[in-house]
Amino acid sequence: MFISRLSLVMVVCFSLAVSDAQAQCGEPDLSQIVLDDADIFAISGNDLITVIASPFPDDSLIGHWVLVEPIPSDDPDFTPQVFFRIVGNEHFQQGNISVFSTDQDLESQPAWVFYEVTTFDIVAAMECIDCVSDDDCDDGDACTADTCDLFGDEVCVFTAIDCDDGNACTADSCVDGVCENDAISCDDGNDCTIDSCDSGSGCSSTPVNCDDGDACTADSCLGGVCSNDPICGAADGCCDPSCDPGSDPDCFVCAERGESCSSNSDCCSGRCKRNGRCR
Repeated sequence: MFISRLSLVMVVCFSLAVSDAQAQCGEPDLSQIVLDDADIFAISGNDLITVIASPFPDDSLIGHWVLVEPIPSDDPDFTPQVFFRIVGNEHFQQGNISVFSTDQDLESQPAWVFYEVTTFDIVAAMECIDCVSDDDCDDGDACTADTCDLFGDEVCVFTAIDCDDGNACTADSCVDGVCENDAISCDDGNDCTIDSCDSGSGCSSTPVNCDDGDACTADSCLGGVCSNDPICGAADGCCDPSCDPGSDPDCFVCAERGESCSSNSDCCSGRCKRNGRCR
């Protein structure tokens, strides 16, 4: 067998994503890591080629899972952990090269995803427990419903208790067999927002409304306190008698009633009569 050295780039397809649900018979059991941080040498078809310090020359890993943890991505559909079931493994004495054959063609997936990974783990499969009744099934976890699949393979099935109360404003969990639905904090740390939670959509933060309805003030919020500072300048279309034309080149002082004007904007009343006087 000739193996050419390829770059340490792994081509993987999303085979099985990790979820919070209880692992079922034959699925990856993350509490049982058989081999961790093995170096990837290359991939070829269904085969993952590696150099490992403690090779497995027999078939003991068949049925277990290869766990690849890609580099994090900004893609919202990114899956942080990807699994491939091992269907065969070979060991070559020369150079401690081991080949793990997976259940998928790593080079011929409908959608290829490239990850620059150099290591992977091997995870044991969840043990299948034969049963004839629910009494034969007990995983010691009070937060799972333990049943016997009498209409299927007659093996135990451990299903996580569903503590979801349908409220997006609670954090749902199970502790010692009891569901807990604790209110979440929506505090965004900003004193100038009103933080609230909707049971359907979750947290939201609405800016404090500091608008005083006066177009001649600049409205802002700092430290939870609103400020409404006068705007001074003709460019803003505002009149501010308090500003000083001598020190502020943009200052515009409006004309009072009876004073001369050339347009409505010159007058504090906003109305300039035909005789050139403010109304």
